[in-house]
Amino acid sequence: MHVNQWWFALNTFRTLEGKEKKVKDAKEIENLQQTVQTYSETNIYLVESNFVNNFKVVFGEDCPFFGKMLYLYMARGYDRSKISLLRFVECLFPLFNNDNRQ
Repeated sequence: MHVNQWWFALNTFRTLEGKEKKVKDAKEIENLQQTVQTYSETNIYLVESNFVNNFKVVFGEDCPFFGKMLYLYMARGYDRSKISLLRFVECLFPLFNNDNRQ
């Protein structure tokens, strides 16, 4: 995963987590790189309510059903599970990896 793609994934994670009010553009991502240098992966996670409540902020449409589906996909089908940043990036990696695209 390229460095810029990593920061876009982190921005999406923080937006779903509720720490960001909107998804950032490329220039704002550069500022994010400087402010979250000490961001610890072990202290952050997403739960179902993050996906359902903040889906509109990330995707622009309010659809709790798709938020729940995305959560269940990342939670491997388990309800009431916590999604770590590592698992979040693992689920997004096929989207960024050109080798997996056909």
